[in-house]
Amino acid sequence: MGVHSAVSGVISTIYYSGRAEVYRNNLIIGPSGPQQPGPGGPGAPGSRSAFTNIEAEQYNQVNSSTIQTIGTANGGSGLGYIENGDYVTYSNIDFGSGANRFTALVASDVPSTNIEIRLNGPYGTLLGTLQVDPTGGWNNYTNQSTTINNVSGVHDLVLRFTGPVNIDSFVFGAGGGNGGQPGQSQLSATVEETVQWGGGATLVVTIVNNGTTPVDDWTASWNFAGNTRITECWGAQYIQSGSSVVARNDNYNGRIEPGGSVYFVFNISYSGSYIMPTITVQ
Repeated sequence: MGVHSAVSGVISTIYYSGRAEVYRNNLIIGPSGPQQPGPGGPGAPGSRSAFTNIEAEQYNQVNSSTIQTIGTANGGSGLGYIENGDYVTYSNIDFGSGANRFTALVASDVPSTNIEIRLNGPYGTLLGTLQVDPTGGWNNYTNQSTTINNVSGVHDLVLRFTGPVNIDSFVFGAGGGNGGQPGQSQLSATVEETVQWGGGATLVVTIVNNGTTPVDDWTASWNFAGNTRITECWGAQYIQSGSSVVARNDNYNGRIEPGGSVYFVFNISYSGSYIMPTITVQ
C-alpha cells in the first residue's frame, strides 16, 4: 500500500508495506513504454560472462512502470515490484561455447510466476522458462533452476516476467552433455568438516577441475537445513539468503587448471545439530 501525492506533475510514493524493503524509489509514471536505460548502460563493460553471477539490478534496459531496486534480506540489492509483462535487458552476455542451465536467486509469496529467458528482445528466441515456486515470503530467497536450450556466443539477454517476483541475481551453467563453457561442466565439489564446537563448525570446500581445459571463475551453491548460518568465510565471496547460499571465487582463486583444485573455508553456527550440505559448482 502506498500514499500518493501529486506536486507539479511529479508523483512521490511512500511505501508502508510491500514485497520487500525499498531503499530507492525510482517510479516511472505511465504505462509500459520505451525501454529506460539502467545502471549497466553507458560505460558498462563490453560483455559479461554468463557463468558468473549477474546482479539483477545491473541491467542495461528496463521496460516497466513499477520495477524498483530493492534491499534484499542479506543486505544486498535486487529487483522488486515486478508485474506481468515487465522485462529487463542485459546487453552483451557471453555464453562462451554453450550454456544449458539457468539459476536465479528469487523470493516469492504467490502461487506461481514464470521468468521467460529470451535472446535479443522480449519476443526473441525463447531459451526456456523458470517457474518460480513460492519461497514463503518476499524476503526469503532461494536458488531455483531450470534447463534451457543450448546457447553460445554473445547475445542480449531478456528476462520477461508473467507476474510478481523478487530477483536478487542469476547465473548460467553448462553440463549434461549438451555442450558448454570449456571446463565448466567438469567441476566437482566436496565438503569436509575440520573442526566442531558447541553450536559451530568449520567446513572446507574443495573444487576440482576434472576436465582438460582451464576454468576461469566458478560459482558454488547449496542450501542449509534448519537455522545454519555462515559467520565467516575465506577464499570466496558469498551471499546467504535464508537457507540458500551462493559463493563465488575470490580474485585470486578463480582459475583452475586441468586436474587442479582450489578451496574455500567457512565457519557456521547452528542450534542442536546440522546436516552437511551438498554443494553444486559450475
